[in-house]
Amino acid sequence: MSDSVHKTEAVAPVVGFVKRAGDHSGKTADYDAYIRDLEDRRNRPVHYRPAKQEINLVVALDSELSALEAGATDFEKSYGQPNTELIESRKIVAELTARLAEEQAK
Repeated sequence: MSDSVHKTEAVAPVVGFVKRAGDHSGKTADYDAYIRDLEDRRNRPVHYRPAKQEINLVVALDSELSALEAGATDFEKSYGQPNTELIESRKIVAELTARLAEEQAK
């Protein structure tokens, strides 16, 4: 391209042009719908607030402490004890695996 070609930049319309082109109120065509939506949004939290729940702190705390005590007692009784169910299951799996290997070898 040659340097003699003049390049022009796009120019945004000025405020005067916008005012002359249409409505002078500044409102959009869907202004009423916009206002209704704003009112709905303002009122929405009122409808979705959770109801206040009364909590008896003593009862709630007592039940949690009882659960904690039961867990501690269970831990004291079972800690260090062999898991007999797991040991028996492994023995059965080993026996069945050996039988399967014998049958496949035949």
